[in-house]
Amino acid sequence: MASPYDLTYPVLSLRGATVVGYPDVTALTTAFTSEVRSGYFTGLQLLDSAGRQFLVVSASLPHLTILQRLLEPLWTPRVRVDLDLQPAIKQRSFEELHAAVLRYLRRDPVWQSRDDPATLVRSVQGATSASELPGAYVRAVFGHSPLRPD
Repeated sequence: MASPYDLTYPVLSLRGATVVGYPDVTALTTAFTSEVRSGYFTGLQLLDSAGRQFLVVSASLPHLTILQRLLEPLWTPRVRVDLDLQPAIKQRSFEELHAAVLRYLRRDPVWQSRDDPATLVRSVQGATSASELPGAYVRAVFGHSPLRPD
């Protein structure tokens, strides 16, 4: 089994037609307790900046304090999540991954409502390999890639 600390960041997650970029390990492994309990992470496909593909096999919550458990019905805390990863059995080709990310950016109303959705698409279109795709996406969405100089 691999852990999120074994990945090269930034990382993309893909599930169906949804793509999410994570600039660092903290962004990937911090979530609301309700997301973990609902099974959001299980089955998530990850693509790291080294071009490697992983599948989230399981996600679990760390031990919550008594105070967190008491407050949870009123306030859902964001906590560090423990993720178990395995190398993806079915590796998706770069062309398939590239098309999925572009399709998501072109169709999702969140990106269409931004000031310049064409800039997002152009940034991702410029990626020429699976290892470049996460960085291009994160730069397009966040405006920079925190772990790589522009």
